[in-house]
Amino acid sequence: MSLLFLAIVVFFNHLAHETDRQGLRSAMCMEVRKFALYGGQSMEGMVTPAYARAMDIVTPDSIALLWIPANGVGRTKTANWLSQFNIQSLRWTVRTITPKYPSDKAALATPCDESRVSIGPDLWLLAKAKANNGEAVIAVNSNSLIYRVADLFAEWIANFYVPFAIILGLIAAWALAWFAFLPIQYIASAIKKTSKSGVTEPISVMVSVPEFKELIENYNGMMQALNTSYEQAIRFSADAAHELRTPLTVLKGRIEQALLGARDLSQQQFLIGLQTEVQHLTAITSKLLLLSQADAGHMVLERELIDWTVFIENLLVDAGMMTNKSTVRGSVAPHLNVYGDRALLVRLCLNLIINAVAYSQSTDSIYVSSSELDGMTVTRFRNDCAPISALQRQRLFDRFYRVESVRHQGTGGSGLGLSLAREIALAHNGNLYLEQTADDIFEVCLVLPSRKN
Repeated sequence: MSLLFLAIVVFFNHLAHETDRQGLRSAMCMEVRKFALYGGQSMEGMVTPAYARAMDIVTPDSIALLWIPANGVGRTKTANWLSQFNIQSLRWTVRTITPKYPSDKAALATPCDESRVSIGPDLWLLAKAKANNGEAVIAVNSNSLIYRVADLFAEWIANFYVPFAIILGLIAAWALAWFAFLPIQYIASAIKKTSKSGVTEPISVMVSVPEFKELIENYNGMMQALNTSYEQAIRFSADAAHELRTPLTVLKGRIEQALLGARDLSQQQFLIGLQTEVQHLTAITSKLLLLSQADAGHMVLERELIDWTVFIENLLVDAGMMTNKSTVRGSVAPHLNVYGDRALLVRLCLNLIINAVAYSQSTDSIYVSSSELDGMTVTRFRNDCAPISALQRQRLFDRFYRVESVRHQGTGGSGLGLSLAREIALAHNGNLYLEQTADDIFEVCLVLPSRKN
């Protein structure tokens, strides 16, 4: 379409130039007849700007004149007359003009011949007319012609068509891209509808493109298999954690009963070891049950308004009583409030403090601070530690992951504490993330929405 329009533009532009040249030829015939009637008198100074404007010529230098007397003596010409203008060897044609005004009849009664000469890129038009006392010739460089019609057309093209063509091209390209990517956008928006439980709804096959239709069907089949596996994994974790609670409780009670009746010291130590492992298994089971609830989006929160300032201060006191080797210091801003499940938040914060106490390298490196920033309550837990690489830090929130150096310290743990802490924070519309620090500094940041009294 654009190529066709450009071809039309070129054709009309050429037509406009030819129209202007026809007007120039008519003007030249008029002027050369007048020149012949005047007998070539006063040629010097005849080519003036006014004379050039009469033929729509840009400059007088583009006009050359020649006067040949009837007796052949005293031929005169302007300085810019070219040697290529050999009037004897040129092919001349007669041009007739109908006079528009009565005053032009005398001039137009004189015959006019015209010809043309190409010199390089220039096209020179020549016109000659005879009178009783001689012959007059005018040569005009048509390239210096003021193309009135062509310029107006070119101006219209430049002012209107080019910007319009660019805008139209951009709109067409955008529309084409939009329609081409519409099925992809539909698929992408459908994939975004993933619930917090990780289950993806199937995409409705509403795309007419066969390739995309097949892609959607394959995607739905893959997601259905993944959803089935995901639901089975969640159900297994929840069922296993739930079923293990009863036998662990029974086992714990029987170990305690056996411990009360034990008289031998070695037997007591053996039973205490079993009791510790059962407690460890009970803690793991409880964490797995909470994590399975979080995965399924069914973590139950008993929300209440919590004075976070008092909450953290009490937590620091409890932490000080839990350890003898480390000092837990803190700084808490006043009048902090959050809205959440007190038991789960206690579990979250105690877990972070217990980790700090267990893995800190010095006795006074544990520091807890809490303040409000942009409507969020920000609590930081910081301690020094054995060097942890950047690659290891990326996996600290993975379930059952423990840093290799920590495994050899005999500190216990299952690698579920940080995962569970983050899930509790997310369930409260907050977040728990690791700050960027030196390798031997461990700092986590708990962000919860602030609430006013």
